[in-house]
Amino acid sequence: MRKISIGFMILFFTFILVSCSASPSDMEFRLQQPTNIKVEKNILTFSEVEGASSYILSINGENINIYETTYTFTEDGSYKVRIQALSGVEDFVDSLFTDAYEFKVRFLQYPDDIGVLNNQVFFTRDEDADSYDVEINGTVYNSKEDLPPYLEPGTYEIRVKARSDMYNESEFSPITKVIVDKSDRVVTKHNYQYSINSKFELPLYTYKTIGLNYIELFEAKKEDDHLVEENALSERIDYYAFNQTIYFSTSYMNFLTKNLKDNQQLKQEVLTFVIHTNLGDHEITLEINRLDTPYAYNGQIQSTNFKDDVEFLFETFDYVFISVEGYDIKDMHFKFENGELILYADYILDTYGFKRSAEKLEFTVIFQKDGINYKYPIYILK
Repeated sequence: MRKISIGFMILFFTFILVSCSASPSDMEFRLQQPTNIKVEKNILTFSEVEGASSYILSINGENINIYETTYTFTEDGSYKVRIQALSGVEDFVDSLFTDAYEFKVRFLQYPDDIGVLNNQVFFTRDEDADSYDVEINGTVYNSKEDLPPYLEPGTYEIRVKARSDMYNESEFSPITKVIVDKSDRVVTKHNYQYSINSKFELPLYTYKTIGLNYIELFEAKKEDDHLVEENALSERIDYYAFNQTIYFSTSYMNFLTKNLKDNQQLKQEVLTFVIHTNLGDHEITLEINRLDTPYAYNGQIQSTNFKDDVEFLFETFDYVFISVEGYDIKDMHFKFENGELILYADYILDTYGFKRSAEKLEFTVIFQKDGINYKYPIYILK
């Protein structure tokens, strides 16, 4: 009985000691952490904490004291923010810091390199912009919602604004005055394919106007963000021009495919070339591969200016063309002849009219051999 009494007294005094040692630092006397933290554009907000007199924001490790539940960021950057509520009540201590809240703030800038390239407005785009408003002679086109206009020869006043749902939008740029002339140089980039099983002379570029009388063609390699021209190719031996089209010769294509033929461990090889003529400048990327099924050697991705038909040039081997599928396309909307698939500009314009927010249209070209279908995807970009 005495042992029980002693044990009871020890438990009683232990309870008294624990009760006396309780302090405002315990959870029941601590302010709650701020909640509902969010950022809109460049303004951070959070819910008010009852009993708080102010708050500490830890922004990328640097603490500042604020008295409101909002904070405005004034500079671009990636931020990691933790928030602590400071007590304004005697019986409560400060809250713990919240977990880190990470976000990015951007003040988008309007482009400063506005011009016209191949009869369309051109400028460097910011990957954080959702779209751009392009004002041409007082009419505004949105790059996501509207079809970009093809500029006929004439004088244009152009200004551009970066748009975004997440970040701060730019102002309109100052007006850029541009004169589009019939003799403007053509500047293009192309991605070609060529199989070691193919045996045709590869067409590189066809001019729509006459007057091609000067050609330089170089092997090139990419260094950082630019191309370095290296070996000059020989006209009539490595390449030639016929009817305004520049071709790689058969002998040069045999030379290019030899390395892949000799090295069975290589699946493909990618080469780069630069063409300079009196009419334009062209960057060529050529993938040498081992395909033995139909492929578009001028690339399965093409762009539209909504004025010209879009063509895909096919190596079909011994496959037979069957049809094209996608977006209710009918026979009247395209033509396939001698390996050339042409999708008519009117159909592309109408289809993008229904799919204004689409960045690309996807079609499937169907070929057949020995009763078995082979499907090849192609894409048309704005």
